[in-house]
Amino acid sequence: MVDKNTGIVAGYYTLANHSIEAGDVPTEIAKKLKLPKNGSLPAAIIGRLARDITYRGNGLGPLLAVDAFLKAYNASLKMGCVAVVVDPDGEKAMRFWIDLGFVPFPTRPERLFIPMATIKDVLATRDLI
Repeated sequence: MVDKNTGIVAGYYTLANHSIEAGDVPTEIAKKLKLPKNGSLPAAIIGRLARDITYRGNGLGPLLAVDAFLKAYNASLKMGCVAVVVDPDGEKAMRFWIDLGFVPFPTRPERLFIPMATIKDVLATRDLI
């Protein structure tokens, strides 16, 4: 995202195809979403999300995350992604993603995910879908 007034890259994120193992999803979430018990499930991963320090505190981080959610959701309509995954770098980043609704994988708590159904709800409440 480029600041139209200054031309500075205010923030960015990367989004890529990914997969998660069905067995790594918490049982209660897997049941609710009617996921298979075994095998790989299509997902998306936000590999990096960052903003220029100049834009600290103005809500750009969550705005970028919602934009990534929208792109991942639209891709999921074609590819069937069941979740978005992130690998937070540090406690502050972990808190950022948890505050947005991500939860840790029980088998790998340093890695977080958010079900696509939750993303759909977030986008719907913002009238983005």
